[in-house]
Amino acid sequence: MALYLLLLLWGLLAPPAVPAATQQTGLQLLCPADGMILTPRCDASPDPGVQAGLVGLAPAGYAVWINGQPARTLTGDLPALGVSWRRDGQYWRLTHPLGQLQVDPARYTPFYFLLPLQGPVAEVEIEARQGTEVLVASADLYFNPEPTPVYSVTVDDTADLLAELVRQPSRYPSLFDHPILAFARDLHRRYGAVFTFFLFYQGTTYAQFDLSQMSDRYRDEWAQNADWLRLGFHARAMLPTSPYVHATTEQALGDFAAVRDQVLRFAGPGSWDPLLRSHYWSGSREAVRAWHQAGIRGFYGAAPGYPGYYLTAEQNSLVHQGDYWWDQAEDVFFIQTDIWLERDFADPGGAHTTVDSLVPVRLDSLFRQPYASQNVQVFTHESLLLDHAVAWQVRQRLEETAAWLAAHGYESHFDSKMPFFNTLLPPPTDLHLESTSADSLTLSWNHHPRQSPCRYQVYHKDLANPAAPWVKVGEGAGTRFTDAWRAGVYLYRVYAVDGEERRSAGSSPLRVSFHPVPDFNGDKKVNGEHGGLLRPGRSFRPAAGRIGVQPYLRPQ
Repeated sequence: MALYLLLLLWGLLAPPAVPAATQQTGLQLLCPADGMILTPRCDASPDPGVQAGLVGLAPAGYAVWINGQPARTLTGDLPALGVSWRRDGQYWRLTHPLGQLQVDPARYTPFYFLLPLQGPVAEVEIEARQGTEVLVASADLYFNPEPTPVYSVTVDDTADLLAELVRQPSRYPSLFDHPILAFARDLHRRYGAVFTFFLFYQGTTYAQFDLSQMSDRYRDEWAQNADWLRLGFHARAMLPTSPYVHATTEQALGDFAAVRDQVLRFAGPGSWDPLLRSHYWSGSREAVRAWHQAGIRGFYGAAPGYPGYYLTAEQNSLVHQGDYWWDQAEDVFFIQTDIWLERDFADPGGAHTTVDSLVPVRLDSLFRQPYASQNVQVFTHESLLLDHAVAWQVRQRLEETAAWLAAHGYESHFDSKMPFFNTLLPPPTDLHLESTSADSLTLSWNHHPRQSPCRYQVYHKDLANPAAPWVKVGEGAGTRFTDAWRAGVYLYRVYAVDGEERRSAGSSPLRVSFHPVPDFNGDKKVNGEHGGLLRPGRSFRPAAGRIGVQPYLRPQ
């Protein structure tokens, strides 16, 4: 136990890694970010309906349109959007709900736009124009209209309480004779709190214990309380501290199955939570894919200052700052970890929590964040709920947190029960130009839908006019489409539609330009402009010309 507490203390007090600042270039949507799932709390307008405030940067002198409507130039503070625009020496400082940056006004101009949220998918298409120059960018946002705020409690590093149930069966004739589970049941009865305990396969204090020794004598009690008490996967053991950073598929699945299979045996399928938080938020892309294929729908993200899973620093930051973020390419959801009890309510000068409660201060601040206050995820560790850890006051802080949330209208639900996650179909990916002929082009894409069969709808848009509509040019079951050449500059985008007529967001659009260019013989030829996608010098009939292919830019 001493070693365990030492490792935990190191994790709490070690200085977190600070990601390096990023430079903003070109056309970019800053807030909200691609893949974020928005809620009614982000409403930035007093008008009926929910409207999200979009904030971005464009090159100075460019006019900006969003979804065919003109955006507005930011000239001062916008409190309703959580935005300020202040001089900072020779630059200006732009502050928005997801961060802040210095802007050179000679090079860039901030813009904003109120985007109506009327359905589960809210595509954002940005065009910046100056004369004949056109820049494009895009983002996919999602909208969960559920107005009731929710919270849940998770407990990591769980092993000791199960070992004690096995080692002293006469002392614990019921699950709820154990002090930790008795405390959890008391919070459930008083405030409706729901709990997931994330398990180690092997014991911590009781090093000889593993889950195969757990008795099934409590199986009926687990099943009777599965509406508020669940078990999930954390890791095989306490050490190493980040076991899945470089995990292979085989290692990730082996450890996962070891825990899951034992939980199904001694507690039943209703007690299994299909979300997880791995030990120290570790998980290679291969590990996350393996867990996802084994039935895990989403992951609790890392606390601020800590890396999480396979995510980049920018993606990890999004998980820190919003209730939910969807990695559309992998089709997995990440849920923000809002409150780490023993860290967020700790005394900066010592290891233990403060005597004066910090709960209302911390939660009041969280409550005011438009992207991070619909879902509150509270977590702690098993060892700090045991009787010997009373000095940390974690039980007291957890009870105060549950009471505050209940008093402010929050209901407690398992995140895995959120139906919205199951309404979203991942979009097609990697839309690209596969081949060309004298009078046509062939596009292809990838897609890994959860449900099949899917059909695909192909649209294009003429970039000559910012208000030009998207026009449907084809539909079919395959992941390839052939279209006739058209003079001009066009965007292509592909949508997936499943058997229940749910439509995904579109793929990242592809920009294709076609202009006649005579060669020295007076013939028309086509030349690839990007990455050798087309064969230079290929002869065309007289109507042909130069093809340019460019992917739509996504915010970085």
